[in-house]
Amino acid sequence: MWQAAIGARPCPTSMVCHPGGLLKKLLALTACATVMALPSVAAKNHQSWLLTRSMQVSLGALVWTGDLDDAGFNNGFVLGLDYYVAPTATNARAFTGVRAWFASESGFDVRTYGFHYGVRFGLGSLPLAGGLYLKIAGGYYTTEFDPGGSETGFGGFAGLGYDMPGGLTLEAGFQIAPEVSGVENTSFYGVLAFRI
Repeated sequence: MWQAAIGARPCPTSMVCHPGGLLKKLLALTACATVMALPSVAAKNHQSWLLTRSMQVSLGALVWTGDLDDAGFNNGFVLGLDYYVAPTATNARAFTGVRAWFASESGFDVRTYGFHYGVRFGLGSLPLAGGLYLKIAGGYYTTEFDPGGSETGFGGFAGLGYDMPGGLTLEAGFQIAPEVSGVENTSFYGVLAFRI
């Protein structure tokens, strides 16, 4: 069923077919941007911000929508790492990071990975020492269908989350990545995140 929806065709360019080098360049670019932003964070001297952990790891699952759902894909996995660069306003924090999601069905693999930049907006505190937030990010992502080729371009996600006491976070949202041969890469996700 997925073969008809996805179609197998040869990959048109070697850069897209062999994205390992591209991924290394993207990760290096993200690391450089993060290091360059560190002095501005320290200079602003936001003591409450500096006392918190600024790295966040996200692990979770996804449910495919659109073409991949129609092709019989049910669910997959999500991994992410975000670094909170600097407060942009009283209730907003900028972040940069990497994210990947993947699934396999009947010998057909879908892999998506890339880097992003975004902002997390606090929506107010709840009585149980936690808080709701909205997180929006966009960046450069690669979608790979194996077999079937790959495509690189804009991707991102938007989610609603809740900070629980003890540093854990629950987040759910929607994510997109580049289409391959007209087959869209969209899904709903849910993750458990923790600061390191």
